[in-house]
Formats: sequence, C-alpha cells, structure tokens
Amino acid sequence: MNIIDEHILRSKQVMVNDINSLKSLYETLDWDLIYKVAQLLAETHSIFVSGIGKSGIISQKIASTFASIGIQSHFLHPIEAIHGDIGLVKNGDTIILISNSGNTAELLSLIPVLRIKKTTIIGILGNNNSQLSQLCDISLIVKVRESTSIDTIPTSSSMATLAISHILLEMLISIKNITATDYALNHPAGQIGRNMLMTVKTIMISGMHRLPIIQNNSKVKDIIIEMTSKSLGCAIILNDHKHIVGFITDGDIRRLLQEKEEVYDIEAHQFMTKKPITILETSLLGEALYLMEDRENKIGVLPVVNATNECVGIIRLHEIANSK
Repeated sequence: MNIIDEHILRSKQVMVNDINSLKSLYETLDWDLIYKVAQLLAETHSIFVSGIGKSGIISQKIASTFASIGIQSHFLHPIEAIHGDIGLVKNGDTIILISNSGNTAELLSLIPVLRIKKTTIIGILGNNNSQLSQLCDISLIVKVRESTSIDTIPTSSSMATLAISHILLEMLISIKNITATDYALNHPAGQIGRNMLMTVKTIMISGMHRLPIIQNNSKVKDIIIEMTSKSLGCAIILNDHKHIVGFITDGDIRRLLQEKEEVYDIEAHQFMTKKPITILETSLLGEALYLMEDRENKIGVLPVVNATNECVGIIRLHEIANSK
C-alpha cells in the first residue's frame, strides 16, 4: 500500500466511525425525554441557544434553523451574555446550552441569572457526570467517540449534537403543524422561497405567438423548423379548443432520428406523446420542479394549462432556475 492509499483508507475510517456513532446514539436515545423537550420548546415564547467555541458555531446553526421555520430563536453568546446581552432573555423563556464537556465555565456563569429569570434550561451535553448535567432542568446526553485519530477534536460529537437538533426540529414541525409554505415565507429571496411562493404563471412563456404550435399532420422538417424558431425545445399540437392532443420534445426528435433511416415524411401524430404531463398555471414552482425532476427520466419542459385545460404556456427548468 502506497502512502496515498494509506491516507485515503484512514480517512474512510472517519466516515465509518461517524456512521457508527450515529447508530449508537439512535439506539440509546431517550425518545420520550426528547419529545418532552420538544413540547417545552413549542410552548415557550423565545428559545435561546448558547455555546462557546465549536459548540458556539453549532449553537448558531441550531438557532438559525429554528428561526427559519418561524420559531422565536436566537443565538446567545455566553461572553456577551454576562456583559449585558442576557437582558434579551425574559422570564419564562427557554435556553439550550451546548457543551461536550458539560463543564464549560462561560455557560456555568449564566446559570444563576437564568434561575432568577425562571428560564427553563435544557442541556445538550457530552458528559452525564458534569456540573451542567446537574444544573440543567433537562439534560440530553450525547456521548459518542470522536471519529478522527486525534480524539480530542470535536467531530462525531458535533455531528451528534446537530442530529439531536434535527430531531427536535422535526418534532417542532409536527407539533406546531408547520408547513413548507410557512418555511418558504421566511425565505422570500431564495430559490426555496420562490419555488414555494411563486406560481407557474408568473414565469411561464406565454402568448400563442411565442409557443411552438404545429399541426397533427406536420412533417418532421416543419416540426424542426418551428421548434428551432421558438427555441423552447418542444412543439405542441392543439385541437380547436386549444386542448393539448400531442407534445413533442427535442429528445423525441433525436430518438426518431436514431431509430429511422427516413424521417422527413413522418407526421407529428406518428411519434408525439398523446397524453403529456401538464401543469396548471396556478401551481407553485416547487410543484413544477417536482414533476420535472422526481422521475427516472427527467423532463426539461412542461406544457402549462389553465382551469379549463387550455394550453396557455410552456415552463422549462431554465425559467425556474433563473426566476427572480
């Protein structure tokens, strides 16, 4: 084994160790206790999350994630807290203290004031025999073996703490009936928000003069010319009521060319998709994206219809990806 292979092998073991740590954590968790914590978090006015060092970074992530689903959640830096920021914490709030050792001095210094404020104190700790485990109202013990050869670097313990926060997150979503739309409302500027708040109609390509419309008996050459002139990667066949009776994509053309020697006398009805997947103009972008991508053979373009099933436009992955 050369030195590169040895480095890779040792690195692979890190992931194996991480996976084993999560499995061990899953098997030893007190799920009823975690649910009790989730209920407390769901009922409290504001949640604060505090930690120092690596635990501080994890605390920021947890607070931010809770806030993203509409929970009043804030990161409280323990040093700033003892210099005035603890004034943000009101009577009856809940604080989550993150500490692998369970003996973090900066967090211990917060306890007396938190008690005066009648704050519920939750610990996510790596040590059951620690000062914080004795002082917290509820302690969730996350004791795992670190995954790297230097076993004092927070690795598996950081991941396990985040895993606990994800469990609490899902419980909060369930208890408070939080929906994907609720989540999207807190992300109006991102693609997530656009997918959940914008409708297909807002970004679809519409107007009959812009759509590649062909006839049932159009020949391949005419189909290609129409598809090329509109540059949408498809062609639509409509009946007199503007209902879609056929749909052809550039992929259909390529497959036809691969399968047939002579194609120019072939008409649209001979190879079109007669019942194509469509989407309503009032559907959300996320629904369109799901229809296009959540399948073995992904779809790059969808015909759009209105409530009376008339074709009113085309939407492509390109439009969704570039929506603003």
